[in-house]
Amino acid sequence: MKKIFILFFPILLSALNSCGVYSFSGASVPAEVKTISIEYIQNKAPNAWSSIDNIFNQELRNKMTRDGGLKVIDGGGDYQLKGYILDYRITPQVPTTGGFSNKYRLDITVQIEFQDVVSDKKVQWTQSFTNFEVYDNDITGKEDLFIRSISVNLANSVFNKMFSTW
Repeated sequence: MKKIFILFFPILLSALNSCGVYSFSGASVPAEVKTISIEYIQNKAPNAWSSIDNIFNQELRNKMTRDGGLKVIDGGGDYQLKGYILDYRITPQVPTTGGFSNKYRLDITVQIEFQDVVSDKKVQWTQSFTNFEVYDNDITGKEDLFIRSISVNLANSVFNKMFSTW
C-alpha cells in the first residue's frame, strides 16, 4: 500500500496543480489568475457608520489574499473588482408592549462589478450583495464588530460568486 501511495502521490499533486487552486467550499481559482485589482469600495449609503468602507475593503482584500491566493494590486489585475456600499439600514425586529422593539437588524448592501480580463470567457457581472446581523437593544460600542462580521460574510459571497464551480 505504501508503494502505491508513493507511486501515485506525485501524479495526484500534478493533476491538482494543473487545474487551479481548489477549496472545499466548491470554489476554484483558475490557474491563470494570479492578481486581482480592487478599486476602493466607497461608502455611498446614507447614515452609515464612518468606518464601514475601511472595514469592508480590508475584509474583501483579506478574503482574496487568504482564500484565493491572489495578489491584490492597484490596477490592471487579472480579475478586477469595483463597486460601492449601497445601503446601511437598521430596522426594528420584535416589537414589545408599548410599541418599542428590543431586537434590531443591521443590513448592509454592497454593489459589486466584476470583470475577468485574463481568461477566454471574459466574464463580467454586476450584482448587489446583502448581509445582516440581529442584535439586542443598543448598538453603541458594538457597531464596528457587527460591521466586521457582516463584511466577512459579504466578502465570502463575492468570492463565492467569482469562483464557484457548482
